[in-house]
Amino acid sequence: MTKRQQLYDKLTTAGFMPIEARELTRQYTVTNFRTITYLQKIVRTRRLYVANLRSRGYSDELIKQYIRDLYHNRDWITDGKIDTWKMLKKYRQRDIESGEYPESKYKGKHHGQGVSKGDIKGQRTRAKQKSFLQKYAEKRGRE
Repeated sequence: MTKRQQLYDKLTTAGFMPIEARELTRQYTVTNFRTITYLQKIVRTRRLYVANLRSRGYSDELIKQYIRDLYHNRDWITDGKIDTWKMLKKYRQRDIESGEYPESKYKGKHHGQGVSKGDIKGQRTRAKQKSFLQKYAEKRGRE
């Protein structure tokens, strides 16, 4: 069994619906769920929420309906579908504000992946070389 499948099983036993577990396992790994505080909180609160509902005698279908209502009441629905990323953003923002999770050090649009002036110069020289090679190939009868 792959680690992604193990995480999927862990999330579904914690009370996540298969749609939510599938979306969460696409982005995050088992290590992320062990180290990132807001992901731990999400799993812990869902586990407690589902355990509380089961102790009251609710069936699995009613529990799924309660979870859907939870998403609907908190505006975590996009185009009529459950949006797990809105839930993650909310929990992450809450932890950043409380100081439990450090805010990202990359604050720009490019997240530190911008092009420096040296790279631009390198791009220009590569473009010149490419145009020179194209002209040379045309003279030799090649493309």
